[in-house]
Amino acid sequence: MQRILQPVIWREGYGQLVERELLAYFKDAVFRPLFDVLIEAGAILNPKDQAIKFDESGKEKLNREERQNAGRSALEEALATGRVWYADGVFGSDQGFGSEVSRKLRALGARYDSEKGVYKIEEASIPFQLRGALSTAQAQAEAAHRAVITTLTQIAGNMAQAPVGLDLSQPITRILIDLNSQFNKSVKGLEAITVAPELQPAVREALVKTLTQNLELSVKNFSADQVLELRKMAEANLMSGARLDKLSRMIEAQFGVAKRKANFLASQETSLLTAKFRMERAKNAGSTSYVWYCRHDNRVRPGHQALNGTRQNWDQPPVDNPRTGEHHNPGEAFNCRCFARPIIEVVMEHERRAA
Repeated sequence: MQRILQPVIWREGYGQLVERELLAYFKDAVFRPLFDVLIEAGAILNPKDQAIKFDESGKEKLNREERQNAGRSALEEALATGRVWYADGVFGSDQGFGSEVSRKLRALGARYDSEKGVYKIEEASIPFQLRGALSTAQAQAEAAHRAVITTLTQIAGNMAQAPVGLDLSQPITRILIDLNSQFNKSVKGLEAITVAPELQPAVREALVKTLTQNLELSVKNFSADQVLELRKMAEANLMSGARLDKLSRMIEAQFGVAKRKANFLASQETSLLTAKFRMERAKNAGSTSYVWYCRHDNRVRPGHQALNGTRQNWDQPPVDNPRTGEHHNPGEAFNCRCFARPIIEVVMEHERRAA
């Protein structure tokens, strides 16, 4: 007789385990050195981004800088950090001037343009001391841009020469333990079949190797492209005025892109790992086929919806994309959330005696 087993399913926690490792690489290899440069230049960063860098020595450096900046006016401080900038006869800020800076600008004779959100004042009307602060802030911003560009060039060289070196052994081990627990529960009580308690070592090694290699290639390619894009953005910003606040936001925005990429890659690859594990363990238990099940929502692809409830063979994956003719088992296609329920042929004791 046939038994249809409960499915081995992908859990969101699998992706989170791997995502942490990928994000650690993006931080250490790309963004920590860039945030170092920005902080050295006095840029204001998102507290979460700023926190990825600091150890105790870094905190002490911030405290020292705060003491050094205590004598500067609010306007001078805003100019130094890039929160406020001056160009073409206007003081501007994309983060808001604040009451203290606004009072200082009005005291200088600057007129507020509510339509454009800027304070207008001719350079000749700016006091000599403040003009010196403007010049210093501009020079520091340009130096920060050049330092970022140099750092990105160094990062690109390091990436080209050094392997990614992801260590996924611990998260993958935890994932495989949970997957194996799911499978063993699905065959519990089926004494008529013999199933090894653990995944075969050779199969396990192949799964770990494939996952690691896939992720390292994806991470390396993505990082190389992102570093190149960041360098182009920094160079363009340098040529168009070298605003430190814009440079900071660009880098922080790209850090957000890297975080989303880490989440996507981790989810995609652990989903594929789950699909491969599901197939290998089922075949090891004597299963040659399965029933395809899909999620019943509007995200399901038409080709996968058509396969729902059908019986398929593990070694002959069905065409799940009629347009391209691609063949996949559940969970193997890009971003596929479908799953398989293995079919097991079970010979009961009374059938064995009758035979």
